[in-house]
Amino acid sequence: MLPVTGLAPDEPVTISSDGTKLTRGPADAKGTFKYTLNVGPDKGKQVLTAVGAAPGRTGQIKLKVVPAGQRRAAVVRTTSTPDRSAGAPAP
Repeated sequence: MLPVTGLAPDEPVTISSDGTKLTRGPADAKGTFKYTLNVGPDKGKQVLTAVGAAPGRTGQIKLKVVPAGQRRAAVVRTTSTPDRSAGAPAP
């Protein structure tokens, strides 16, 4: 299970892998979205991206798929970058 944190309550989030959409759904009341990744039989590296509804709210994690019994927990934390398209001032 892969938790995505740092979202607003009920914020829609899309999870993709290497540009392919895997799932979409709302964050819970605490701003967390949980996704169970089915990696299949292929081992190796994968990059997952979480994109929320707020402009610039994205998170990314690089995973290495390993044989069963060698699992580690992972968390994707989204961060917000200022939306420059709306004329927001530069920092």
